[in-house]
Amino acid sequence: MDYKYIEQLLERYWAAETSPDEEAVLRAFFAQRELPEAFAAYRPLFQTMQEEAQTHLDARFDERVLARIGMKDEQHHGRRPFMVRLRPLMHAAAVIGVAVTIGSVVNHIAQGTPEKPLWDYNAAAYQDTYSSPEEAFEVIDNVLQDIRHTYREATADAAQTDSVAADSSHNATPATRK
Repeated sequence: MDYKYIEQLLERYWAAETSPDEEAVLRAFFAQRELPEAFAAYRPLFQTMQEEAQTHLDARFDERVLARIGMKDEQHHGRRPFMVRLRPLMHAAAVIGVAVTIGSVVNHIAQGTPEKPLWDYNAAAYQDTYSSPEEAFEVIDNVLQDIRHTYREATADAAQTDSVAADSSHNATPATRK
């Protein structure tokens, strides 16, 4: 018998290019009692996949896991989690927020545009903050020096914190390093 189709499916399966229907064909093929020797090596893989697909959790699985990790199953004890109980309040806050936003927009539109815009692009109305370029440069230079000083202090503090943390982790006993 010619098994070229199965060989092609296997090649596509190993390249992860098969569809779920084609994989079902492969599982059905490897579920047969009699297989050619060339394909016998692949049987355990497809049998395991078939068995795993049929494995289901029993009804008490969640209960056992929650008991093992020391948590109660909130759904079965009549008490809802805190965030679930707050949902109606969160919904109400969202509705109020939307209403306030819409009211603000309507109020702004009803008042019309302001007489003087917030940003004036009129070059004739522009007024310099500083009387000379040297004065402006001096202010900018002082600000940049302050930033540079703050940055150096922050990096020195961070380096010191990192070295202290590294020292404490090297000195810790194996029991405290979890």
